[in-house]
Amino acid sequence: MKLLFFISGPILIVSIYLLVNFFIKNRLKSKTRTRRFLITISASILIYLILFLSTVFIYYGYTPQLDFNQQVWMEKPLKRHLMLEDLIEKKLLTSYTTEEVKAKLGEPTTENDSIFEYKILEAGKLDIYENRLLIYHENKEVSKVDLKKRKLH
Repeated sequence: MKLLFFISGPILIVSIYLLVNFFIKNRLKSKTRTRRFLITISASILIYLILFLSTVFIYYGYTPQLDFNQQVWMEKPLKRHLMLEDLIEKKLLTSYTTEEVKAKLGEPTTENDSIFEYKILEAGKLDIYENRLLIYHENKEVSKVDLKKRKLH
C-alpha cells in the first residue's frame, strides 16, 4: 500500500505537469519559454494541492451511517456508533417503555430514576470519541433521547 502511494504521487504530478504544459504551450505562444515554464509549474502545483487536499478531506471526513438494526447493535458493539444518527433522527425510541428500550438496546451502561445512559466508543480515523446516548424517561416511558459526543484522544 505504501509503495502504491509513493509511486502514484510522482506519476500524478508528472501527468498534471504534462497536461498543464500542453495547455499553456498552445494558449501562450507569445510568452517567453521561462515564463511559460513558471506558469506551468505554478499551475501544476496548485492543481496537485487541490486534488490532494480534496482526497484527504473526503477520506478523513466521510463516515458511513447505518440504519438501526437490533441484531447488529447487540452482536457488534463496535458498529453501534454508526447507528446513533438513525436512532436520534427517526425518533425510534420515542414512546417506548423503559422495558422495551432495554429489550431493544440491552442493559444501559448507567441507569438512574430518570435517565438511561449508553456509552459507545467511536474510533475515528484520527481521534477517539465517547458517544453518550441519553434516554430520559418519566413514568417508565421515554420522553426524550439525546446524544452527547466527547473527544477522548
